[in-house]
Amino acid sequence: MKILTVSSPGYRQLTDVFMRSVRHEPGHSLILALTDDLGGEISQYGTSEFNRICKQKLEIIIDTLKRMPTGEVLLYCDPDVVLWGAPSWFENALIHSKMDLMTQHDPGSGHCMGFIAMRATRPVIDLLADVLSGTNSKTSDQDSFNIQVRRNSSVKLSYFPTNEVFCYGAFIGNMWTGQEFNFPDTMQAFHANFTIGLSNKILLTEKAWAQRKP
Repeated sequence: MKILTVSSPGYRQLTDVFMRSVRHEPGHSLILALTDDLGGEISQYGTSEFNRICKQKLEIIIDTLKRMPTGEVLLYCDPDVVLWGAPSWFENALIHSKMDLMTQHDPGSGHCMGFIAMRATRPVIDLLADVLSGTNSKTSDQDSFNIQVRRNSSVKLSYFPTNEVFCYGAFIGNMWTGQEFNFPDTMQAFHANFTIGLSNKILLTEKAWAQRKP
């Protein structure tokens, strides 16, 4: 199994927390890839700059899958993710589900491109290539993915339960602006989306890291 995150120098503080949260397990390797610097607070979800960086991210995911043995599991996480569970938990969830690909569920949009467990297979690679083709300055990778999966029947996919791969939006269906909330006891991963700005993402990931059990 491989664990991949795609980050940038401006997201170093987030990336450091993510890297610390990945529990070491034999046979698993962690890959950190860098894109252009997002410039801290400059790039926000849905902007043309954000979509350009997401296209680079997709290219890296596809290239990584192509280099992996057929059937091996790749866990992709954005750098604003904190893992509570061991990587093998997500690998086993995918294997036991008999799916080709599983993602975090985002209320309102569906599959989240910031947290994906997937098998290195030709159908998965071809699906992501189609997603890449549909990603442009006006269409994010996530929007493109949710369009493509409705057209593609060759890849079996599903969601992780929201109480296991959790984000604030799944809890309240809105953006986090400083409200108090508790993490589910069953949580295995937290994604600090559904908030605006790098500083808020740092606050959320630090909260998740501080409450993670050894």
